[in-house]
Amino acid sequence: MLSRDLLQEIDSRVGQRKRSEFIQEAIEEKLGRLRRVEAFERVVGLVADGDVPEWETRESTAEWLRALRQDREDGNPDVAAIS
Repeated sequence: MLSRDLLQEIDSRVGQRKRSEFIQEAIEEKLGRLRRVEAFERVVGLVADGDVPEWETRESTAEWLRALRQDREDGNPDVAAIS
């Protein structure tokens, strides 16, 4: 069940005929994020304390990734693609 307001907003953005496709894509995106978080949490414990300072906490790793992505967006050719 979805709220009437939510359905109306979806319909206004993508149209009623595209509603199911939109909802499916949104669910797939959310599940992808959850899978990435779970994978990240499994990997975090594999690195010995202090080995990689950027990976010490979830927050420091997120900041490190943001900085890498910004470098890539800024056109730094030394930065590999990170999604």
